[in-house]
Amino acid sequence: KILFTQFLQMSKTKSDSKPAPPKRPQTAFFIYLNENRSEVKKKHPDAKITEITGFASNLYKALSESEKKAYQDKADAAKAAYDKAMKEYKDKHGDPPKKARKSKKSKSKGGDEKKEKKVRKAK
Repeated sequence: KILFTQFLQMSKTKSDSKPAPPKRPQTAFFIYLNENRSEVKKKHPDAKITEITGFASNLYKALSESEKKAYQDKADAAKAAYDKAMKEYKDKHGDPPKKARKSKKSKSKGGDEKKEKKVRKAK
């Protein structure tokens, strides 16, 4: 059995670990999407989220370079703020922990069995 005080001490040690690193900034398209999603939803009320993103993507591609530049400037400002926050984080806490990647396993093992049979025949 764990006493309540021991439980509190265990929970405190977890909170003493590094804070989460700053989140990556949004790209120009995602800034555009967040600002214009409601308008796209009004035009296509029954559309799924993925379809709304597709419609917004087509609208974004149709924008002129000067219109896109406004969103790119916002994205650049967000990137600069992120870089500054990440530098402060690294100075204080070191490099953020890397996320564990899932290993890619082959779905079919049939290819391996064929190779083994060829090796056996060659001998």
